[in-house]
Amino acid sequence: MRKIAILVLVMMCVSSICFAQQAAAPAKESAVAQLKKITGKIVSVTVTEPAKDVMTGTVTIVDDMGKVANFSVNSTTNIIDAALNKLTLGQIKSASKVKLNYSKTASGENKAESITVQQ
Repeated sequence: MRKIAILVLVMMCVSSICFAQQAAAPAKESAVAQLKKITGKIVSVTVTEPAKDVMTGTVTIVDDMGKVANFSVNSTTNIIDAALNKLTLGQIKSASKVKLNYSKTASGENKAESITVQQ
C-alpha cells in the first residue's frame, strides 16, 4: 500500500511539471501572433523630412472594406516593391496597392514593420 501511495505521489509531481512547461509555450507564440496584416490602397504618405531623405513618417491606408488606418513608419520598416526592390517612403505614391505588416505599440499606435507595394 505504501509503494502505491509513493508511486501516485511521484506521478502527480511529474504530471504537474509537464503541465507547467506546456503553459509557458503559448506565451512565445503570442509574441509572433501580434504581427498583423492589412491590404489596401495608399490614401496619403507623409515623410517627416523629405529633403534629408529621412525614412520616418506616416502612411494612411484604406482597406477593401473602406476602413481607414494610419501607420507610423521609421528607419526599421522594410519597404519593397513587387520585384523585391528596396524603396524609400517618398517613393510610395497615392492609390498604390500595398500589403502592410504592422504591430501595435505600447501606446496603441500602429507601427509598420514592412510594406510591399504591389503596383
